[in-house]
Amino acid sequence: MKSFYFKHISNFGDELNAWLWDKLLPDVLDEDHSALFLGIGSYLNSEWIPSGHRIAVFSTGAGYGPIPDINDTWSIYCVRGPLTAKLLNLDSTAAVTDGAALIKREYLTKNTKCHKVSYMPHHYSDQEASNFWRTICQNLNVHYIDPHLPVEEVLSAIQKSDLLIAEALHGAIVADTLRVPWIPVTSGSHILDFKWKDWCASLDMPYQPANLFDTLNIPVKNADKVNEYSADEKNLITEHFNKIVQSSPSGLSDEKLLEQKIVELEERLELFKKDHYSENEGSCSQAERTRHAQKVILEAKRRNQVIKQQESDIKRWSDTNALEELLPQRTIAATTMISANSTVLDLGCGSMPLEKRLINCKYLPCDIVARDDRTIVCDFNKGEMPDKTDATIIVALEVLEYIYDLPAFLKTLHGYNLPIVLSYTTTDSGIYLNRSNHGWVNNLNWNQLAQLLQQNQFNLLSANRIDVSQIIMHLIPV
Repeated sequence: MKSFYFKHISNFGDELNAWLWDKLLPDVLDEDHSALFLGIGSYLNSEWIPSGHRIAVFSTGAGYGPIPDINDTWSIYCVRGPLTAKLLNLDSTAAVTDGAALIKREYLTKNTKCHKVSYMPHHYSDQEASNFWRTICQNLNVHYIDPHLPVEEVLSAIQKSDLLIAEALHGAIVADTLRVPWIPVTSGSHILDFKWKDWCASLDMPYQPANLFDTLNIPVKNADKVNEYSADEKNLITEHFNKIVQSSPSGLSDEKLLEQKIVELEERLELFKKDHYSENEGSCSQAERTRHAQKVILEAKRRNQVIKQQESDIKRWSDTNALEELLPQRTIAATTMISANSTVLDLGCGSMPLEKRLINCKYLPCDIVARDDRTIVCDFNKGEMPDKTDATIIVALEVLEYIYDLPAFLKTLHGYNLPIVLSYTTTDSGIYLNRSNHGWVNNLNWNQLAQLLQQNQFNLLSANRIDVSQIIMHLIPV
């Protein structure tokens, strides 16, 4: 599969494809033209995409021309924003954000700030009038960022800036990702509002660019004609540019929302990679992969709706395919905290993987739907809890994440007056920030969880990390 992007000029937004995907997809992309990967850019144009290829779309945008004919040879994992999704008649869940946001995971250099203000023009503005804009920037002590420089140099220059004046869309996207405040500007018809609005909408931001010629009593010239301005006109433009720097409001997207979008991009990139490897093994068709991708996206949307209604997800847990044991190490860790000959009350038992690993123990399964004739059926979010019967220990693995009223649930657990084995995926690692897509309804870091357990009078006997974000705990009530 070959990465598809424009190479006729060395433009920063296009060149980000080679820089980023070489890092994130080193074993996927090659020179095989039979399949094309459309990543960072505005390439969803029927006049640009060559025919006769399989197409994988990942965060690409539309706007420059007639939309392409999307058929079974296409797999759409995500697009840049809601305007592109609507234009292509895709479900709104197809819109995530521009893939350049993944730079946050790959550009880890920490540069010292040395530019109070920088200006990054659109590549066409630089191509046609570089000296014009460079002179204005020099007169105002504004650092000029050439969009044709190598990617690493542009990334460094943006990060070294306290503020970026951005005519180049991917200058703004990278600035936002690296948490550098930015001001959008425009100087002519070569700046496409659609793609700016598409990206801004993906992060719940308005697009209100400052016009570099606005309010000036001079004729507006295209980029290839600005060198014709007189000295007096150039002074007026310089003064206006300075006013934009001094008084125009800068923007930054909400950091939590940005992080959620990045996590969603990562999840969909993993889905793409799985599909790619499956394809090479000949296990499924392109159309099947597209349907699978859309199924995953729609399922996440459905789970979010269930959470908004403050309900337990009975539909999900009634599906036996959702019950596979994904983390056997968690079950193994739990058995080390359970003595032989115990009577184990397993809350949220699922497919009962714990029972298979217990040694000489009696097993009492409990879940929201019956798994067999023994299952005690309870909806914990409705306050339904099983009787203690003859249980000597309680286990609840990946249960707390689905409980809306954690204090009430923990109070009930305390009332059993039994040792308890719990697991929980904390927010500390930052890996699962888009938690609602998993169906998780609460968001606690380790300190918050420990404090909550203490408030509900539990003594923590031991706590061990199963992985970078999940903790298994052995508790006793006090």
